[in-house]
Amino acid sequence: MAAAGGQWSVFAVGSGGIEQLSTKIDDTTVMWALQRIQVGSGTFIRKKLVAIVCNGEKTPVMQRAKLKMQTGQAVDILGAHMTVEVMHPEDCNVERILGEVLPLMVADGGDFTVAKLREEYDKSLVETRVKRKFGLVKKKLRGFLAFQSLECRQEKPLAAPPNPQVPVSAPETVSAENMAPAETSKSKVEVTLTDALQAVATQNGTFNWVIMEPVKLGLHNAGCGGFEEMKDWLEPDKVMFCVFRVSFDATGAFKHVFVHWIGPSVSTVKCGQWNSKVPQAEEIVRSRMSVNLKKTAHNLDEMDLAEVMNELRRLTYNVDDNFGSLVAQQRASVCRDYLETVMKDVQRIQDSDAEVHEQPEPTDPKVEEEEEDTQDADETTELPTLEQALSVVQSIGGEWNWVLIQSGALPSRFSQSGAPPSS
Repeated sequence: MAAAGGQWSVFAVGSGGIEQLSTKIDDTTVMWALQRIQVGSGTFIRKKLVAIVCNGEKTPVMQRAKLKMQTGQAVDILGAHMTVEVMHPEDCNVERILGEVLPLMVADGGDFTVAKLREEYDKSLVETRVKRKFGLVKKKLRGFLAFQSLECRQEKPLAAPPNPQVPVSAPETVSAENMAPAETSKSKVEVTLTDALQAVATQNGTFNWVIMEPVKLGLHNAGCGGFEEMKDWLEPDKVMFCVFRVSFDATGAFKHVFVHWIGPSVSTVKCGQWNSKVPQAEEIVRSRMSVNLKKTAHNLDEMDLAEVMNELRRLTYNVDDNFGSLVAQQRASVCRDYLETVMKDVQRIQDSDAEVHEQPEPTDPKVEEEEEDTQDADETTELPTLEQALSVVQSIGGEWNWVLIQSGALPSRFSQSGAPPSS
């Protein structure tokens, strides 16, 4: 991508979709954007990349004509399936863009209407925002994992079942100040599988997810960052057994989901050996908590938060998941509510352990504000390179779903050094 050097620069990126993109368009110049439209889930997930040419209505005529000559090159760089031109920010709206995308979806054999496409768009928007928020707090969450790296994990024999009413103390098990230096990264206070399962079984337990490895059914890892964080620790060449705690209403009630993970790269022989341990793994989990939903997944695409939340909601509250006019709003509400409970878990653990580091590193107030601001998670003073931004936006499930670029040098109020958080 030679043209993505000094001639082109990232003006803004975000996870708030078309509406957020429209607020960043400057109608005094010509700009180009890439918007990802994602529909479906699991093995049926599909995406369309839309290049949006923003021919600023207030741009001087000669300047606009000169900049528009670069549109072909810009569209090639963006790698879109289709192009839409707008004159001012108001033209870049959800109805207009989805209306242009609909014929492509239908041509691909999809049974889509305008209403259903909007529903799928709203669903993917919520999931992208959830992933973005988790990305912003991921560094902070690592201090509360049972093991901060796979190399430091020590397999523990399964201890006797604990008293399910006794909560696990957060400072004793996952405090970052109780972790050894980075070269060893081992807990000074050992965390056993029993400890981790006990915490997940308890309403305010230190951990809200646990993964068991398949060889000895020992503790692979545990954390407090919820479903999205748990996915990061699933290994593609193994069968693993997981359980996570879910709460998505104001009553404080919580449920548990058991996940049987069959990695896409696991060998046939190992798969058969490890799958035979499913009943034993379930028995270990059920001896400490009730399981409200069991799910099997063969890849990360099948680990869809909205699908899991809505299936659990249907089983728990007998709410049918028909494709009615309120489904998208219901899916969004369930995901947001779950995310809020996870963030409360993190905050509670932080409050119980005020001094996370013995010698805290200086923090940038701007970075701290960015991490804590969950309402406007995409505002940032650092921008990725063009290659980094396009890679994330073009990827299914990427934590950014749009990028806005311009020709020429980057404005002085922005920095082009930062990289997107790992997902």
